[in-house]
Amino acid sequence: MYVPHGRDVAKALLSAEDPKAMEKNNNRNINNNNKRRKKKKKDQQEAPLSLDDVEELSRRREQLQSDLETSLARIAEIQAWIRQKNDESHDQNADAKDSHRQQQLECALQELTAARAAVWAVPVGLWKDLYSLRHPPPAVAAIVKTAVCLLGERLYMSWERCCGIRDLRRRIVKREPSAVTAAELATVQRCDLNLKWSLDRVVRVHPTLGPLHRWIAAMLRASKAAAKAGNVKKEVGEDGERKSAAAAAETAALMREMEEHAEYVQLAREELAAIDALLRDATHEEDVHDACVETPCSSPKTRSNMTLSITDASTRPQTESLASGRSSTLSATEKGSVRQQPLRQQESRNADVADAVRSSTFSFSFSFSAAAAASTSTAAADVPSIVPRLRLESCGVGNVESNTGMAGSVVRSDAPRVIRARFEELRASPRIRSPRLGRPVTVHSARLVEGSTCNNSKTFLDSVSPCGTAALLQERADLLQRVHDLEDRLKEAYHRNPSMAEFQLMRDEMTAAKQELLALRVEHSQLLGQTKRCSLYRLRVPRENGAQDESCDGDGGAAATKIRELEEQLRAAHEKIQQLEAQAALNTLRGMNASVSSEYSDRVTQTGGDNPFNAHATLPTGGGEDNAVSCAPTLRQKQQQQMQQQKRLDDALQQLEAQRDALAVSEERLNQEMHAHHARQQQVRQLQEELTTVWRRLESAEHQLRLTLEERDDHMEGRGGVATCRSMPGESRDVAASLHYELKQLHQRDVANQQTIERLRVELATLKRRRAEERQRQKELRAARAAMLERLEKTFAEALRRQDCSMRAIPQALARARNELGQLNMQRS
Repeated sequence: MYVPHGRDVAKALLSAEDPKAMEKNNNRNINNNNKRRKKKKKDQQEAPLSLDDVEELSRRREQLQSDLETSLARIAEIQAWIRQKNDESHDQNADAKDSHRQQQLECALQELTAARAAVWAVPVGLWKDLYSLRHPPPAVAAIVKTAVCLLGERLYMSWERCCGIRDLRRRIVKREPSAVTAAELATVQRCDLNLKWSLDRVVRVHPTLGPLHRWIAAMLRASKAAAKAGNVKKEVGEDGERKSAAAAAETAALMREMEEHAEYVQLAREELAAIDALLRDATHEEDVHDACVETPCSSPKTRSNMTLSITDASTRPQTESLASGRSSTLSATEKGSVRQQPLRQQESRNADVADAVRSSTFSFSFSFSAAAAASTSTAAADVPSIVPRLRLESCGVGNVESNTGMAGSVVRSDAPRVIRARFEELRASPRIRSPRLGRPVTVHSARLVEGSTCNNSKTFLDSVSPCGTAALLQERADLLQRVHDLEDRLKEAYHRNPSMAEFQLMRDEMTAAKQELLALRVEHSQLLGQTKRCSLYRLRVPRENGAQDESCDGDGGAAATKIRELEEQLRAAHEKIQQLEAQAALNTLRGMNASVSSEYSDRVTQTGGDNPFNAHATLPTGGGEDNAVSCAPTLRQKQQQQMQQQKRLDDALQQLEAQRDALAVSEERLNQEMHAHHARQQQVRQLQEELTTVWRRLESAEHQLRLTLEERDDHMEGRGGVATCRSMPGESRDVAASLHYELKQLHQRDVANQQTIERLRVELATLKRRRAEERQRQKELRAARAAMLERLEKTFAEALRRQDCSMRAIPQALARARNELGQLNMQRS
């Protein structure tokens, strides 16, 4: 609890009792605050340019120079395109297009001829076998109906009508591609034959389907090529009119674009002159200030570096503008040595990043990302491309006399204030960007000139721009703007949270060390492969007896020499492998030592004893080559584990492929058995229909027999005498005998039909049993596949867990290595 002093209490009571004293105190505080604010503003205005101001000027100058190069290159491209526009030849382009279409048509006709020969070579027996199918498989029906549709028939025809077409093979061979209509092509394309029924799939169903499938594909390609070749002349005629109208509009648009770029070039040169003049004045003021007043934080070397860096930033060519910014940054950092150590590390890292960006920006073989393009397009939308003229006379830009007399004008006492005012006015002016590029005329014109008889395409490309095309320069400028934005964001993030920024940099360095270690491991594996190949090519020289001993001795000596040379190469390769392993271990240790900060190492040292993964991470603690040799077995063990895991994965994948093949074979067998079962069902249905017909005939025969007997009885009763009975028995016996014989035949047929039905029932039961077995086998295959996938997932999870454990154990091992190194240094001291 705070207890106020007695004097403060008395003052508080006095001020509370006296309102005039309170008002006087408030006025005094307001005046003091206003004085401090005015003094701070005055000091700010009179202060010379700081390091951040010089960096901002360098960035702005660099961006202006890049946009200026882009505009100049674009102007050169437009001028060259206008000069080359009159020399273009549309007829040669049309001839090239026509020849290309004719070549495509010839290739398609050759394929169609080969397909026709294959269809004609199919034996007649296979065609008859194809026609004899009452209920064809879906693949057979689809292929045959598609071929019939290409012959001019309807697509959705019945199978009987398709088989009833006469001379189908001859019509297929004689069919011309020009006879196929667009409606037939559209109908066949809607069927999507290649997606549903591929060639490899239909060949296994029936031998005739392979040539038919090839003929259908060749006919489609030939018909399309013929249609395109027929429309070339129409397209060329329409193209000429369209190009003549488009050329005039395009020329007008390019002229407007060239005027915009010319206006931007003038504005950019004026602003560049203002920035150069401001940098020269700041350099001169710094020299005068250092000559008059010597500060404890400065040195002659630092002042000369600062002067040279700012002078170079104002006079260096555009290709070295980024390097000048970096040198000024480094020299100013040396001058400000009283700043904190982490800030100097951050600025040195930013300089390395700027080096990498410059090397990637000025090479024309890099690829641009979509995110950078999107960000630069957004930035370009925010900043206007063309702005009103700047009032640059006050910034030191004018005639030659003002520039020559500038050195004398800055000697005044208010020179820092003038420089600061000029800098603030330049900063307040809006940033101008180069106008966005239109159509890339360089590539288009180069393509047109390439086909001409006089080979001047190289001259045209070289005359566009010595620095490269405008599109690449535009991409470079956009990337440069993106780099500047990212640097600003990085500085803001560092000022907001320095510890997080240092941690990010440490993590980046850790990633770079890992990549270097992976590269060393790859080189190590390559050297191991070379040593294995050398060991396989050892020579064995047979020694012969008899009269050829002398020649054999000579050959044996040469062979022995070669063997010794190979052994020396093998030994050198082993030594190089050991050196690489040692270098990999040392690089890993150095990278992690540089990446982890002091706070993070202390925190890891405190919590290092509680981690259960310390036993698995063993890094070398000594110095020299012994550390690399002790780290080499660990690398070899990891490589062996990875090779074993890869081998297990390969075996599992091979087993899975074998099971997939077996499953495909079983599915094919099941498909064939289903077709056979369908045929047997059709046969049973036909037999049942025949049996029904027989029963109906039997019923009609019994009915006729009954009617005959009734008529005979009626006739005998009508006659009513024995004589009549004696005259009719012959006829009745013949009728009865014929009816008895017919009944006997019907009974025999009934028995045969019953036997056939019983046999078909047995076959049906057998097929059902086989189908149940196939289903059981498929279930087992699915279970085996699921088990295999589960084993693969467990293997991948185990590999990921081991990798995670090794990554967690690295900081603890690094902490132990640092402690042991510190102990060794203490013992040496």
